[in-house]
Amino acid sequence: MPVRLDRRAILRLAGAVLAALATGPAAARGDTLDGTVVFADGGAVPEGRLRIIAEDAAGTVTSEVEISSDGTAPRIGFTLQAAGTDEVVAWLERADGWVLARGAASVPAGAPLTVTLYAAMH
Repeated sequence: MPVRLDRRAILRLAGAVLAALATGPAAARGDTLDGTVVFADGGAVPEGRLRIIAEDAAGTVTSEVEISSDGTAPRIGFTLQAAGTDEVVAWLERADGWVLARGAASVPAGAPLTVTLYAAMH
């Protein structure tokens, strides 16, 4: 037996589809957080794997990105999904997983975000 949809059902379905499109990945692309990672001594960010995460107020990871550093750039830019982000945490690892440096920054309202990495003490 074929399914028949009345006009109200069709309008509800169309509304649900439009709402899903407005809140899906296309909308999230406009809600990004751009930032920069620098090293505390002002020199180049050492060679390694830079891991950057965004956290909400409860400490839950909301977004994450990994960037390779070749050891020559004094600043490394990044982009994260910003939904609910209160703090950005970054750390630099060698190829063997040893942490070389780490840092964190609260997300400023309307100001550029810069995370400063400090050498890890071991």
